[in-house]
Amino acid sequence: MTFLVERLAELRRHLDHLRMLRPRVRGAESLDRDLSLHNDVLFSLFTVCQLVIDIAGELAARRGTWSRPRPDPPARSAVPPDQRGTRDGGVPADASAPPQARRTTQPATAV
Repeated sequence: MTFLVERLAELRRHLDHLRMLRPRVRGAESLDRDLSLHNDVLFSLFTVCQLVIDIAGELAARRGTWSRPRPDPPARSAVPPDQRGTRDGGVPADASAPPQARRTTQPATAV
């Protein structure tokens, strides 16, 4: 069988299993009381989600839609020049350091 046919068969199997579990799940309290039922439902739901993702990826790859270039995300706003090297909007990042340990952001000038 091909990858897609195998995934579809597995999806059908898990959906049928969830339909069989439906009468046992009356609500959240039934899942809280029965850990085995809770794990069974959770695993089948997780598997169904993963299979849907796999099938969608396979179909997209066959159509060639996965290789379309995406538009670049919008650029983040630049930090204003007066706040560069600062945190919390104006407090120097190393303000708590002793004066001799502080880094200078200004270029050194000849005296």
